[in-house]
Amino acid sequence: LYQAQKGLSLASQAVKPGGNILLLAASPQGVGDDVYFDYVSHFTSPEEVLADFRKEGFRMGAHKAYLFGRTLSRFDVAIFSELDPGVLQKCHLRSADPSEVVEEWVENFDGNPKIGIIPNANTTYFYKKEQ
Repeated sequence: LYQAQKGLSLASQAVKPGGNILLLAASPQGVGDDVYFDYVSHFTSPEEVLADFRKEGFRMGAHKAYLFGRTLSRFDVAIFSELDPGVLQKCHLRSADPSEVVEEWVENFDGNPKIGIIPNANTTYFYKKEQ
């Protein structure tokens, strides 16, 4: 999960504020960092994480909670993962079945939604091609 944040951050660059992001993250190594999990699970919302991090400053591990929180506070994020939904909830992430959540988002969208897929998002980057 710790490494999946990179893909979530990348996806946030391609989505309008308030948009939807579905993160597919198997997370075979679990949460991946005890400092991150201990820190993030002390708060009840991403906004609380952001406020505390801004007040207390940078700490390795806690910085991932800040990066997750920054995205979670601006977008509707759902995750499909092998991790226990209770663990994801402590990380302020909503566990969801991919087909069900995409169907829900499409039904609730006014107009024609644009759907982007970013394979290998934690090792991908965007750049603007000069014209």
